Formats: sequence, C-alpha cells, structure tokens
Amino acid sequence: MTDPAVAIDRVWSIRDAVLAWLYIEAMVHGSRHPVLMAEDIAATVDWQGAPLTEPEVAAASDWLKDEGYISGPGSFGHGVVRPSITPSGERMADRKLSVRPGGATPADPQGITTIHISNSTNVAIASPGATQTYTVSEQIEKSLAVAGLLAKASEGEAGDVERAHQVAADIKAEVAAPTPDMGKVKKLLLSAMGIGMTTLAHDGAAELVHLGSQALQTF
Repeated sequence: MTDPAVAIDRVWSIRDAVLAWLYIEAMVHGSRHPVLMAEDIAATVDWQGAPLTEPEVAAASDWLKDEGYISGPGSFGHGVVRPSITPSGERMADRKLSVRPGGATPADPQGITTIHISNSTNVAIASPGATQTYTVSEQIEKSLAVAGLLAKASEGEAGDVERAHQVAADIKAEVAAPTPDMGKVKKLLLSAMGIGMTTLAHDGAAELVHLGSQALQTF
C-alpha cells in the first residue's frame, strides 16, 4: 500500500516537473505550445521517480492552469493539451521554486523527487534542507564554457553565425568586466542556447544545451 505522504509528494513533484518542462521548452527550444506528453516531460527533466502517466501529467497541467502558471486549451481527461507557460510560471521556474504552498517541503523526506535538465547536474525540488549555492567564479567558468563552444558556430545562414559569434564575444566581455552583470550574462546564455541550436552541428548543439543548462543552474 502506498504511503499517503509519498503519494502527496509525488503529486506536487509532478506539478513541478511539468512546469520545469514547459520552461525548458520555451527558453531553450523556443517551443511555446508543446504537446503535453508524459514521456517528453520525463525525458526533458530526467524524471527519477516511478514512470509518469498521462493521467498524472494531465491532472498536473489542469492544476497549474487553475493557479495561473500555465495557459492553453483543455480537453476533458487529457489536461491542457497544448500548454504555454505564463509570466507567473516563468518567474517560478526561473527561481527554481516549488509550486507547493508557501514553498513547503514534502511531508515525507524519504519521498523526495529530484529532477534535472537532461545531461546536467541534479536540481532538488523543494527538498528538506536542500540548498544549491554557487560562487560567481563558478558562474563565470560555466558561462565561458558556453561562449567557447558557441564561438565555433559555423552552420546555417551567415547572419545567424555572425550573431552567434557576437553573443559568444559578449559573454566573454561581460564576465571579464571588473564587476560582471550576472543578470546580463544569464540573458546572454539564454540567447546562446537559442542561436546555438541553429548554428552548431547536431553534436555541438547537444553539448551546448548540456553546458548551457549547467550554467543556468548556477544562477
């Protein structure tokens, strides 16, 4: 018999996972209205718990819509079929906050679900006592890794390649400043991940998503 506390924690963690998936789809892949699919969500956030089911993610999407974190057309029994993250949802996901009431921790600490962006380090969702702190030097190091890869962009249209090289140069210039504006660096990283998808070869684009995801998690 499933522990009720664990079951409740799973419901909240699935809601967090759906919101994180939408945020990644919008910010990294530029997909503002992806199709709600349990397999895609699990793969994107690298879900570590028992396999997600379609009814679970449908219910999570309905709740997120009711709370104003996402929007989109609904279908009875299938949730929000083409969800779109709202500004409120973006703020929540960007700050890596759980949608649990008041940021409450799971009722059962042993039932914590941990997710992470594919191929990157884990991100604990509202875990008891879990903190993730990074130094500016770590932010700079990871940002430079993104810039270094983006500087090798050579695919696609000339204008896009030029823009990719400019974004890479802008990242390097900002982190080299006496007092880097890390907010600006974060925006540049998001731009880098977008332009890199079209100007790097497949393997390079995949690596950029990996490096960019790691870098963004330090903010």
